[in-house]
Amino acid sequence: MGPRQAPCPNCGGPIELKLGASHACVCPYCRFAVVRTDRDLQSIGKVSDLVPTAPELTTGDRAYFEGDELVVGGRLQLDHGRGPWDEFYVASSRTQSWGWLAKAQGRWYLTAAVVTTGPVPSWDSLRPGTQGPFLPGIPGMWSVAEQGQSRTLSAEGELPYPVRGGEQGWYVDLEGPNGAFATIDYGDGRQAPTVFVGRMLSPDQLRIERSNPQRPTEKIDTSRLRCPSCGAPVPLLVPDRAERAGCGHCGALLDYDKGAFRVLAAMQKARSRALIPLGKEGTLLGEKVVCLAFMERATWVDGQEFRWREYLLYSEEKGYRWLMEDNGHWTWMAPVSSGDIQLESGVTATHAGRKHRVFSRQNVSVVSVVGELYWKVEAGETTYTSDYIAPPFMISGEQSSSEINWSLGRYVEPEEIQRAFGLEGPMPPREGVGFCQPNPHSLKFVGIAAALLLPLLCVLFVFFELSGQHPHVASLDVTMPPVPGPYEAAPPVRSMPFTIDRGPTTLRVDLQTNAQNQYVGIDAALVSQSDGQAHHFYVETGYYSGYDGESWSEGAQSTSVYVDRIKPGPYVVELVPLWESHPQPGGPTALTPPNATVNVFAHERSPVTFCCSFVLLLIPLAWTFFRRSRFETRRNENANL
Repeated sequence: MGPRQAPCPNCGGPIELKLGASHACVCPYCRFAVVRTDRDLQSIGKVSDLVPTAPELTTGDRAYFEGDELVVGGRLQLDHGRGPWDEFYVASSRTQSWGWLAKAQGRWYLTAAVVTTGPVPSWDSLRPGTQGPFLPGIPGMWSVAEQGQSRTLSAEGELPYPVRGGEQGWYVDLEGPNGAFATIDYGDGRQAPTVFVGRMLSPDQLRIERSNPQRPTEKIDTSRLRCPSCGAPVPLLVPDRAERAGCGHCGALLDYDKGAFRVLAAMQKARSRALIPLGKEGTLLGEKVVCLAFMERATWVDGQEFRWREYLLYSEEKGYRWLMEDNGHWTWMAPVSSGDIQLESGVTATHAGRKHRVFSRQNVSVVSVVGELYWKVEAGETTYTSDYIAPPFMISGEQSSSEINWSLGRYVEPEEIQRAFGLEGPMPPREGVGFCQPNPHSLKFVGIAAALLLPLLCVLFVFFELSGQHPHVASLDVTMPPVPGPYEAAPPVRSMPFTIDRGPTTLRVDLQTNAQNQYVGIDAALVSQSDGQAHHFYVETGYYSGYDGESWSEGAQSTSVYVDRIKPGPYVVELVPLWESHPQPGGPTALTPPNATVNVFAHERSPVTFCCSFVLLLIPLAWTFFRRSRFETRRNENANL
């Protein structure tokens, strides 16, 4: 059925249904709802006047998204319990289908009706924050973002179906990956639910073309608005989106409606001064924003209050942003679709492939408000928040009984805030460690340094061992005493004199024996032929074997010791040997004295020296690791899990 012109059945005024999908309209002359039938138009009752909301679109306007032209045919006004909500009936020139376009919290929502391959979950079975494949035949996991009830207030222009003022309905909003958005409209429960699927869009993704560029906008001069409680000025910067405001002079919470304020409740005055003045513009992280509000929020742990500050920012292109300051630590927060968050047992939250660990969960209350807010905040409003961190990033979920909102945060250095808004004077000093403050002691550096250092040490060790010269300076065949045990009467065995040509150096002394169930010990001294100074050392070894149901052995027939810091000069080695017999069942009797040979090598590198060098090189790495661990310990002092 194509476009049709006909007189209004109630007042006779001309009515034109331009969009082929339209089955109803509201007469612009008498405000009666009119339904199109196959034969004529029928009136079904008067529709209430529209609530002034300063809409960005009106009948006849066009919006463009990814090459598709969306023609605005009409507007439906609903109340979700937090004030009027506009939804615009649009027809797609590309798909020749109709859908809905709405705006909330600085974002556009574009949806169209779809048919599922099976029943959707009941309204009662869904809760904010739950995730699952709720839409049969439509692939992907969905997250419940909001669950609530609606009431029809008014309408204008063409509509896809007839509406009546006061109609009640139930709905569930779902968010999916990559900006996907869906609504399950349960109506009043007497008919099957209707599913609408589409996308969330930032303001810069939708281009609006007015049908009448000269059309005056529904702007209200708010520059002279004053608090009804104390008379102080409370100007609004984005009045078409403002729902509530806080008086900075007396702390009153104000409801904003139709260009006027109404006192709702008395709240606490802000304890601290807003560092970023309201109305101050700046460019932060590449986005041009203006500061709309300053809010203090608090949580309580073991009866103790912990308070922090939040600034509401607004970007014409991106919508609303938050800037949180807690003990001198700043975090930039931007809304993110719950469909892009994957939760795992409440322990981790993953976004864009980055995993965040749970850090804290708490009830958070609004303590004071100065400036304008885009939602109907209540005095003492309390929500349940869950924070997940992967410094310098964090994900924060804020949940009430009817909805959950997720934000993606990023730590910002105080100097960046100061430059972005041109602030003068010192910034609040940082105390402790911020939730998502990046750890300055990077394990990445430790890992790279260790990865480079360890192979280098191994290469250097092999190089020195292969390239070093270890001259054999002395050799002694040691004659053991004829009987085991100390043999004090035997004179020491003395080597031929030898010379150490450079130093200080290290000597390696090797002891080799043919001990069988015997212990060999040698009390030795390296004696300088220049000054008689002696370097005493002891070298020992033992080897044991036997049979106890099976053969066994332990120990060794050779060993080495190192003598460090030997100066150049002539030396001799003096040895006083001893041996002990320890016969084992099934083994040699060990009654014959063992043979022993001692060899001395100069310019050795002691393993102790190498190990000490290795430890010294690792000290900076160990210190970095310790400081990083200490930093994380201080951060976790703020966690409540």
